[in-house]
This record gives sequence, structure tokens and C-alpha cells, in this order.
Amino acid sequence: MKTGRVPFPMWLFLLLLPLAACDDGVKAVDSCGDGFLDPGEQCDGADLGGADCTAGDYYTGTLRCRADCTYDFSACTGRCGDNQLDPSETCEGGELRDQTCESLGFQSGQLACTAACGYDTSDCVGVCGDGQKDLNEGCDDGGNEAQDGCSPGCTVEAGWSCTGNPSWCTPVCGDGLLAGDEPCDGDDLDGATCESLDYYGGTLACAADCASFDESGCQGSCGDGVVQTEEGEACDGTNLDGQTCLSLGMSGDGLACDSGCHLDTTACVVWTEVSAGASFACAIDDGGDVWCWGDNAEGQCGQSPVGGRFTTPVQVPNLPHPAVAISAGDHHACAILEEPGTPPTRRLYCWGSNAFGQLGRPIVPNHTALPDPAEVAPMTGVDVVSAGGASTCALIQGNLWCWGQNDHCELGRGVTSVADPTPVQVNLGPGTALSHLSCGFLFCLARQNDGQIVSWGFHGDGRLGMDVSSQVCTPSPPTDFGNLQYPFAGRTHSCALDTQGFASCWGNDLSGQVGDGPGSSSMPYAPSPIVGVSTPLLTLDLGAQHTCALDVNRNVWCWGDNFDGQTGTGDSSTVSQHDAPARITALTLPVARISAGYAFSCAILEAGALYCWGVNTSGQLGTGDLTTRDVPTPVVVP
Repeated sequence: MKTGRVPFPMWLFLLLLPLAACDDGVKAVDSCGDGFLDPGEQCDGADLGGADCTAGDYYTGTLRCRADCTYDFSACTGRCGDNQLDPSETCEGGELRDQTCESLGFQSGQLACTAACGYDTSDCVGVCGDGQKDLNEGCDDGGNEAQDGCSPGCTVEAGWSCTGNPSWCTPVCGDGLLAGDEPCDGDDLDGATCESLDYYGGTLACAADCASFDESGCQGSCGDGVVQTEEGEACDGTNLDGQTCLSLGMSGDGLACDSGCHLDTTACVVWTEVSAGASFACAIDDGGDVWCWGDNAEGQCGQSPVGGRFTTPVQVPNLPHPAVAISAGDHHACAILEEPGTPPTRRLYCWGSNAFGQLGRPIVPNHTALPDPAEVAPMTGVDVVSAGGASTCALIQGNLWCWGQNDHCELGRGVTSVADPTPVQVNLGPGTALSHLSCGFLFCLARQNDGQIVSWGFHGDGRLGMDVSSQVCTPSPPTDFGNLQYPFAGRTHSCALDTQGFASCWGNDLSGQVGDGPGSSSMPYAPSPIVGVSTPLLTLDLGAQHTCALDVNRNVWCWGDNFDGQTGTGDSSTVSQHDAPARITALTLPVARISAGYAFSCAILEAGALYCWGVNTSGQLGTGDLTTRDVPTPVVVP
């Protein structure tokens, strides 16, 4: 049997070969001094592990490594605790850099240095405003504001009490001293009185908690619900002292009381213009909006669809600018709108029946009711408009324009013709201009710039003021009119004012509408002075068979047919007609505007309230019902 070495496996040799070539520099035996920093070593030779002298709390110098691989600080200099005050140290031992508790903001005490070379203020006595109340401080609220209870010197201010840490200060109630937010304290009311608190008198006191005034000794104020007129109150809260918009001469029910106990009328309705037609009426409010009520069979109330009636005012839609004037004819209405500008431009809009082209729009058979307002072109700069029975005339800088029905020469064009919807300027002759215009049923009256009255159209009943047997086709002056200068046209009669404000009338007088007393004139075309009114008149307006006037004292007078109470005198059950003017005593406040419709009338008070009276079968009184009334009745505001 052979013996010898077992051959070394080649595969194992190949496996160990890479391992023999690897050395990580870490040796378990005799490693200190080999220049490699091993676990457990602070340093090794020049390898200090990134440390410097600060590892030993020194400030500077050169760190070295001992032979045993620990730090050698012998070449380091300066450290806290070495009794040497270095530039980087706040203090060292007893060296405090000349600082004291006082220089650091404390009130007193002994300053020292900590082992870490920082100031030790534990024996210093606190600073005012640090929120810590010290023995020598009355308070310390952490601030330095005055008048908050704790003064900037940490003393308790007069009228205050302070507790807690930091101090919480509250005013002392009952010490007679005002402090903080106390409005009063004891007898000190800070100058307040019952009067300064809006009372009218009495004795003011301070409440027991000093948080409010004791007002029980004060007497009367705006806001107590009692109207004290002797103190200038007109109302108080919801107490309006019986006043309403209507009692103040305005319309509506929006009267209120403001914070100063004065009546607030901003929600009351103020009317500025009114015009009564055949069986409807229209008015303008102080905002320039147009409202109509009554019969809408031809769209004359401006409402779609046409038909029916409105017993209270409804607003006419689609008027692009505020209205400044309104005129109602038999079944149509026109308004002058003022477009803003410098100067403003006045434009004319009309709506209602267009059977004869009175709206200034083409006539379309079977489509004559046009409730939507539309501009009459080219009528710009319109000063005056007057809607007649089925025609319309207007003044522009004194020039006369007319359109609509013309079978009785009511357009003043010199000849009769079929209805013409196109506005045409009437030839007045050289240098002639008109300043006043009024159109009735089939005729018109006007005042020339020289003061002379002219008339044209249908002659029946003597309404033109001329002794003629046929219509007058051009504006012509009547004879023997004296100083009558301001004419007004009704349905079959006319009136005029002279330069002194006295009226004469002519035409149909079957119901006493001429106002010259009982009996009929043998010459109905001749003006007859009205009787029974000695006060000068401001204006007139004529209905179908009645007349109304406004005198300089703002009283309303009416005369003529009274079957439906259209004279407003309250006696329709016993008096069927007034042959002479009768004053409407039910209108106790001054009146600014009047208008007479077919068998009803309306008036606007100076303050803006609107009243109507007479027949009401189509709701033309605007009272919310169909009841005929013979005394002025307020128009209901929607």
C-alpha cells in the first residue's frame, strides 16, 4: 500500500485564490500605529477621523494623536473653565466683562457665570414687562402699555385691580373712577346726560355693574314708539301718528318713519302728469314711467294681448327713456320721451288704435290695435303732443305736424283726404309759429306766437268758434275773440283763457258744459264768459259734455254733465248737470294737474297724489273696481 500527500483539489485552489489577494487594512493584532483608523481607536497616526481641538472643548490649536491612538490636546489652546477669558466666551469664572443684572435689563441682583461660560441670571431680580410679577412689582402683564391697568413701570393704575401671573387687570366698579371700557362709575358719567343719549330730558345714572347707563330716569326719546310732536317728532317707529302717503298728498301705502323720527316718503308714489281719454287714462310717475288703466280693447293701455280692462294702473312696457308728457285720445295715447344728452333729445312714442294711422304707423286692415309703443318717425325734438279722437298733432319748435284721420280736415292740410299715417308739417304761413295746442274730437285749436287763436277741422256745434257751415281745412282765426289766447278743445265744445286768466267757452251747451248759466246761446260759436268764478284760472280741460278748471289758488272747478258724477261735486243723485262752475270741496289739498275724459275726470295734487271721479264701467278711475263715483277717489297704486 502506497502512502503520501493527498493531491490538493484544483477547484478549491481556484476558489481561494481571489480571497488571498484581498486585504482590507484592518488587523486584529498589533493594529495601532499602522496608520489605519480601526474600531476602538480615536486616531491612528495622521488620521484624526476628521476631529480638531474642539473635540476637547478647546477653541483653537493643533490636535495630535498619541502612540496609543488617543487624542493629544497638548498643542490645543483656550477652553471654558481654564480661568482665561477668551474672545469667544461671554464670561469666565468671576470675569463678567463688566456686566451686571441691571445692565442686562433686570432691576437688581447678583450676576454670575455658568460652567458653560454664559451669564447666570438666576440671582437677578426680574424686569418689568417680562410677564413675571416680582416682589418689587405691583403687577406685570407682559407689556408696557399705559391705561390697561398695569403701568409701564409695573404699578397698578388707579381704578384697576390686577391678579395673576402674568397680571390680568380689570376695572374696579364702584370706586368712582373711570377705567378701561367703563362708560361710567358711580357719579362719574364721563359727561353723558339724558340729552346726549337722545332723550329729551331727565336724570341719567350709572348702572350697578358700571357696564352701562341707567336710563330709567330719562324721559322720552326717538325710538320709544311714542310720537312727541313737542320735540319735533312726526312719527316714532311704526307709529306714524295717523299719517299716510295719501294724507300727505301722495299716492301709495309705503309711508315709513326714519331713524330720526321723521316721515320717510321715499316709497310713496308721486305722479307728475295725467291725461284722460275716452274710457281710459294714462299718467307719468316721478321716475318717468308711464302707467295706464281702463279700457284696453284697442291696446290703449299698452298691454298685450289687447282686450279687457284694467281697474288699477299697469306700466306701459318698452319705453326706452323717461316720459315728460302724455296725451290720451279716444283710443290711443302718445308720450314724449326725453333721451339723455346735451341737450337731451325728445322723441315721440304712441300706442293703441291705429285704425286711421293716428300712431304714425302704416294702416293694416284687421290689425289696427297696436299695444306696443313705437317711435313716430321722424318726430324728434317734440315740444307738445295732443291726441285727438283718431288723429294726432304735435309741435316742434313752433311748427305744426299732424297725422291720422282727415275726413273733416282735422289735419289742417287744406283738404280732406283718406287717413294718412305719415306726419306732415302744416303750412302756417311765413313767420307763423304755434305755442299752444289742443285737439278734440275731429278738430284742433292752437295759439299763434302773436297770441291769436286759430282752429281747424269739423265745424259742428260751433266748436271752431266760427259762424261757418262746413269744415275749416287750414288753421284759421275765429272772429271777435278779444284777448282770449289759450284755447282748450273738448268733444263738441271749446274754451279759452284770456291774458288775465278768465275763461270763456263756446260750442255744444246741452249739458251746461259752456258754464255760462242756464239756457243755450243763440250763437253757440261765440265765446261766453263762464259765471260764478271770480278767481283767475291757470288751466282748463274739457271732456265730452263737462269742463274742469284749476284756479290760481289750486282749487278745482267743474261744470256740465253730472249724470255719472264727472263734476266731482258729490251730488249726482240730485243734480244731473251744473250750468255754472262748482268747486270740488272734497279736494282739500292744492292741485297741480287736471284732465277730463269722456265722462270722468282726474287730478294730481301738488304733492303727487292722483284722484279720479265719474263713470267707471271700464275701470277708468283706477280705483280697483268698476264702481262709478261722484267725488274724487284715490287711484290705487299697484
